[in-house]
Amino acid sequence: GDYEKAESLLKQALEISKENFGLEHFNTSTALNNLALIYRSIGQYDEAKPLLKESLEIFKKIFGLEHPYIATSLGNLGDVYQELGEYKKAAPLFIKSLEIRKKVFGLEHPDTAIALSNLARFYRTIGHYRDTESLYEQSLEIYKKVFGLNHPDTARALNNLGILYGHELGQYKKAAPLFIKSLEIRKKVLGLEHPDTAKALNNLGVLYTFLGDYEKAESLLKQCLEIRKKVLGLEHPETVTSLNDLALVYFAIDQFEKAETLFKEALDISKKVSGL
Repeated sequence: GDYEKAESLLKQALEISKENFGLEHFNTSTALNNLALIYRSIGQYDEAKPLLKESLEIFKKIFGLEHPYIATSLGNLGDVYQELGEYKKAAPLFIKSLEIRKKVFGLEHPDTAIALSNLARFYRTIGHYRDTESLYEQSLEIYKKVFGLNHPDTARALNNLGILYGHELGQYKKAAPLFIKSLEIRKKVLGLEHPDTAKALNNLGVLYTFLGDYEKAESLLKQCLEIRKKVLGLEHPETVTSLNDLALVYFAIDQFEKAETLFKEALDISKKVSGL
């Protein structure tokens, strides 16, 4: 649907740019990058990789090695290598992206915080949790200093740290206040009916499930499910996730009929979407 249209339009834009400006031009490099990001967003990483590499080489020729565009391109290519499981190729790209941003923007800048988060997410993927914690904490401090507490980026940084403690390290008591604060900020800044607020409700609800506080878990996950149905629609993967998460709560408290109904609904939607 929309991705196919976007792909078609971006392919046309790339061809027009090549014809009008040549290969080694900013517009051509940008068109390559944009097409690659569409492929990345739909999981076609092998399609995205050569386009990002070509875009990066053009940007290097235009701007040199230490420029924000280079840092962004390195991060994008690192993401693709990470998704492909090519971790040895991804690591130096994330590290170099961070070095450039520190040098160009300084430590207390949102772009530096993004690079810290990207490297943290990579370390989390490969299980280097001590490094992950340190980088996420640095990122959070920058967002607090630059934007203050009541900002979506600060909420996301709190959430990232909460996920590390809650999902990877099983340190639920450390995770809880981070998720609670992230949810408070998102409600205040984004409102209730927003996908990021739903995500915060989900994370806290799942955490309470782990802690055995099923009453709180049920309340939060029901809110999350209703928002996702309304904002994202029934057939969205995050709505299916909500159905499953709420079903697990009912299963845990022996309400098997409710659990079965939700599991079945989630399965039926998944089958419909996948065409099975």
